[in-house]
Amino acid sequence: MSSSSPSVPSEPPVKAFQKLVNATETPYPAWAFTTGLLMTLPKALKTSTYRPAKGSIAGFGAATALGGYMIYDNDLINGSGFTATWSALYLLVNARASIKQLRPGPVALSGLAVFNTVYYGKRFFFPGSTPLES
Repeated sequence: MSSSSPSVPSEPPVKAFQKLVNATETPYPAWAFTTGLLMTLPKALKTSTYRPAKGSIAGFGAATALGGYMIYDNDLINGSGFTATWSALYLLVNARASIKQLRPGPVALSGLAVFNTVYYGKRFFFPGSTPLES
């Protein structure tokens, strides 16, 4: 006697990349970038030649934290645009120095900025489309 369970239609598995893209519906990528920036502040205060500079850390950290708060406050479109813009500006100001240093911290910050720029920007410029449409 075999017990057969009713057939439940299975949903396709969500890929890890798709989970990352879906994370832009939350403020967490923006806040991760802010946290990463603020974690570099003590070292920047001790060293005058450290890049990103103190003002850059404070300014971009505050801007992306505000963008994350906008998303947290259910303003997904404007918060996404704000975060994408400030992340792109961070890259314009600091990407070259980050890459030249070849240290994991600054390179990771640039990577987070690229992620925020691309995926929050996608959410801002194309709000109705689903990620990775085929």
